[in-house]
Amino acid sequence: MRTQYMLISIFTVLGCGQIDSSIKSKDSTATIPVTISYSMKDLHKLKWIEGKWRGTHHTKPFYEIYRFANDSTLEIISYDWNGKDSSHSSKSRVYWKDGAYYLGDHLNWKVTEITDSSIMMLPNNKASNDILWKYSDSTSWDAILNDKKETSEYHMQAYDPFLK
Repeated sequence: MRTQYMLISIFTVLGCGQIDSSIKSKDSTATIPVTISYSMKDLHKLKWIEGKWRGTHHTKPFYEIYRFANDSTLEIISYDWNGKDSSHSSKSRVYWKDGAYYLGDHLNWKVTEITDSSIMMLPNNKASNDILWKYSDSTSWDAILNDKKETSEYHMQAYDPFLK
């Protein structure tokens, strides 16, 4: 169950100077060159993702909170909601390290692009899927996870469990 929520959490950051980097291929020790074109200041472009969200995975709802801890860190809290109380929470973050943004405590995904309406992340360490978070409107956005076998889409809706 926690793995499912962590995967969902991992959908996030992109914009200005060019930095050359590389990402290890999943199937070998070879590296895939990756060019990123954003600066540390560009995380603020994702202001639209800040808030409380509800998504669905195979008809089962999941809940997440996205908040900016500071100018270079986006925290993601995933939790279960039973209608009265939350449980089983886990935390992840998008953060700046060594000239790039990463998602996951082990630099699992490297952010390759941040725009005003999306963030693209590629697998970097112990991850196998690409992640795209894409703005829809002020009350929704989509998380799209691509791996070699399938594409999974999660539609996120603004949701505050205490405002019923």
